[in-house]
Amino acid sequence: MKKKFIAIIIACLVCAEGYTQLEASNWFFGDSVLLKFSLDSIIVSKAFLSSTEATSVISDINGELLYYTNTGFVYNVLHEPIHEEPIFGYSYNPFDPSNGNNSPEWSLILNSPENPDTLFFLLTMDSTLSFTKIDRRLNDGKGGIDDSAINVLLGDTAIPMDTKLTSTRHANGRDWWIFMRSHCTAEVQFFLRWLLKPEGFEGPDYIELTDWVEEEGWQFGNMFFSQDGKQLIVLERDGFEVYDFDRCSGELEQVAIIQESFVDNFHYAALNGNGTRLYISYANYETGSIDANTGILQYNLELLPDPDAVLSSAQVVFEENYSLCGVKALKYEPITDNIYFTIVTEDSVYSHNLYLHAITAPDNLGLTCNPVEGYLQIASGPGGMRTLEGLPNMPNYALGALEGSPCDTLNETNSVAEATSLPFKAYPNPVQDYLYIDNPLQTTCQAVVYNAMGQEVASLLVQPGGQTLNTSAWSTGVYQLIIQQESDNIWKQSLIKLE
Repeated sequence: MKKKFIAIIIACLVCAEGYTQLEASNWFFGDSVLLKFSLDSIIVSKAFLSSTEATSVISDINGELLYYTNTGFVYNVLHEPIHEEPIFGYSYNPFDPSNGNNSPEWSLILNSPENPDTLFFLLTMDSTLSFTKIDRRLNDGKGGIDDSAINVLLGDTAIPMDTKLTSTRHANGRDWWIFMRSHCTAEVQFFLRWLLKPEGFEGPDYIELTDWVEEEGWQFGNMFFSQDGKQLIVLERDGFEVYDFDRCSGELEQVAIIQESFVDNFHYAALNGNGTRLYISYANYETGSIDANTGILQYNLELLPDPDAVLSSAQVVFEENYSLCGVKALKYEPITDNIYFTIVTEDSVYSHNLYLHAITAPDNLGLTCNPVEGYLQIASGPGGMRTLEGLPNMPNYALGALEGSPCDTLNETNSVAEATSLPFKAYPNPVQDYLYIDNPLQTTCQAVVYNAMGQEVASLLVQPGGQTLNTSAWSTGVYQLIIQQESDNIWKQSLIKLE
């Protein structure tokens, strides 16, 4: 495809309505690349970190850069490290910090529900999910790491995890839902879910899957929410899963599984702004593949929940010869309303790596989505800044409360929320012997536990204040705890039983 060269500062003819919060307006990725998106320009500048993949970055609500990370180090707006020793995460080599991390999405920066202007949580992955707290007030306002909160484990190290980490706002507009996925080779597949509140992290809860895209040792592909937080996409090597998501309860409902594509080896996926078009990068390099090509597929998700119709809608909208390069990461950017993608070249001049490429009309079907190779020039020659495989992992920071919903508890006029927000809790989770169930109500409730086959394994009355349940006789596995009042289900939680 013919390259279209454009200036480093380009005009973005985009409507500004709806983007009053700009925490995602700066991107850090690749070999020391920083981008700043605004309503009238994209500015390219140099970072002082590099990373093959697994970067994250956060700005303030006015779009001013705060912190960026390659998993091992966090740098501030002055491009200075805010700590001396690396935050060790999986796939990060502290002896070669310039390469950062080469796993797709194992870092994520979230602002704290308690104090979103000054406290931040860096989520990273080693044996399980962990967090490190960043305090903007330290070091005379330059920011620093809270010494009491470095690599604090949030999960179970015995459960193998995939390279998928994502987050979206709770429907109250303040808290964060955080999701990870178990490793694709595990016998039992489930999501791990946390809720980050002002009081701290709750979870993990375990959501068992009954069907999924099966893989053989492949743990790549990304997982992400739509811009409105109502859909979750999980990409695997040979297909993808689509889920509806309830931002109030944190519950997922599988809509469809799409697989058996005419191309192989999916890498990354991205949704357009309204969630109707899914774009997936691929690389056909296995025996029997078509011409060893690499490119981008488009799927029409308006055809859901019919998986066959969605599968049939697949179109190649961009393609290159795999022997020359590889299409890698894709990411939607809301200010410009573009989907950006990287192309990795292994030749000596890194010809494709000197540019960021874009789909400039992602709402359109087929080639009218207008993929543009060489859309944004990053550097003028080898040895300078360049793209690598990944793009930053960031949620939709601007997503607000789901107004009028029962869980919009921050809206003082929402009487429905006040009446139905029930802070039940069951812990520890995973459980080995005794499970403690908190009951915040002044009345007795019924608790029922079901195993993965839907069979009832326990039933008890939960008195005001709480009750203890002996689980020592349960088999290892995933269970569902349901709290009832007058035969109505008012709360539920997934549990996992360990030996």
